[in-house]
Amino acid sequence: MIKLNEKELSIANEIKRLKDEAGSHSPSIFTLMQKLSQLDIKVDACFLSNPYATDLFLRYFDEELIKTYKLRDFLEFYPSQNRVIAEVVSQAVNVDAKNIFIGNGAIEIIQAVMHRFVYDKIVVCIPTFSSYYEFAKKDTQVIFYQLDKEKDYALDLDDYVGFIKENRPQSIVLINPNNPNGGGL
Repeated sequence: MIKLNEKELSIANEIKRLKDEAGSHSPSIFTLMQKLSQLDIKVDACFLSNPYATDLFLRYFDEELIKTYKLRDFLEFYPSQNRVIAEVVSQAVNVDAKNIFIGNGAIEIIQAVMHRFVYDKIVVCIPTFSSYYEFAKKDTQVIFYQLDKEKDYALDLDDYVGFIKENRPQSIVLINPNNPNGGGL
């Protein structure tokens, strides 16, 4: 077990207090940086993003939009429809555009999948993002598979397969890396 010194314990207690105040989600990175300025936070692990792509994005943004003076077009004109974007992406990744789904963030994609492809019965491992069950249609039965806190919310594949065979859902939700522990399958 990790032993915390007095300063670390004080920080841990403050994080717990902020978490309790935040409600159902962890405190935002901005709250943590504001309330715990002594921390040097490099990555927000609660935010679905790739922090390693930031430099690549900024380089592209500068070279392709700022230096070419095309930024104004991107700011003034409504973005292309998802099918148009899928066509451009398909050429870059050599995948048929009909096999590419473009969405405006994870929540939009989760909602679209839940509404278009999920019916009858779905199994959702919990705890997880509430969107997986909140966006289920009214006539869809949501069955929860409880992950064990004492096992750090790791998915026991053998038990899970047995649960799936017993409940026979039309759809299942598997998140990799897993939320909330970040572990892989």
